[in-house]
Amino acid sequence: MTSASSADVLNRNEIVSIINELRRGWDQFLETDLELTRPRDATITTVAPSVVGLASHVTALARAVVTLLDHSANELVAMPLIREAFEGAITAHWLTQVPDGMQAFAAEYERKRTALATDLQRAQSAPFRAGANMVAAQVLPVKPSKSTSQARNFSQMCEDLALAGVDAYVYYRLASEQSHPSMLVVDQYFDNGKDGIELRIVPRTTVADSGWLFLTAASVVWAHMAVNYCDAPRRRRSELRAIARRLQIEPELKLSDAAWNRLNKK
Repeated sequence: MTSASSADVLNRNEIVSIINELRRGWDQFLETDLELTRPRDATITTVAPSVVGLASHVTALARAVVTLLDHSANELVAMPLIREAFEGAITAHWLTQVPDGMQAFAAEYERKRTALATDLQRAQSAPFRAGANMVAAQVLPVKPSKSTSQARNFSQMCEDLALAGVDAYVYYRLASEQSHPSMLVVDQYFDNGKDGIELRIVPRTTVADSGWLFLTAASVVWAHMAVNYCDAPRRRRSELRAIARRLQIEPELKLSDAAWNRLNKK
């Protein structure tokens, strides 16, 4: 999916330059008359706007990551945004590759809305309880899908993409460990000193030639390439492939054999 050496070959400024280049390309793309269509094998038309929405969010997150790192000496504060950008890019790509992925994506959203409505009914806050019926009324019926489990479980979603698989999920797990209140996060703020454990004002993690910044750039490429599948003229395909070569990544994450077999099983 990615080349570990890429983060070593490209320095921090070069990666930031690529992210900014991708942002400019995206802004120019959105200013044109979009000719969005559903990917070839998709069964419903809402795939295209959903993928564009996710790609827009990934692009905005990448911009925020660069801004944060410009004003901070460590990447730990940006890790939640990096993780979300990566997850958004994989999800956007998955929606374009899995024919019934959009149904499963919508079903997972509705499942969570139903659970939220149930919790609101049990809340101590009167305004929360009052909002339960409104949330429940917004839950819509969804079509059955063979990909419900994948939409609910990010590791299974990664396995659906041939060049993502377990490696992509490992990146996600590592980023999650540095995004949640964890022992790893706590440990970043302490050092072993002469008189025992010493508290640090700034965590140990730094951004110099960051592999996580590299993953952010790669995520933008994958999110934008997902939109390419929904863009009839394929206007940015050559541009994105060229940037992917500079990053030494594959720009497209095709359907895995296991996913194909699942979807085509009688």
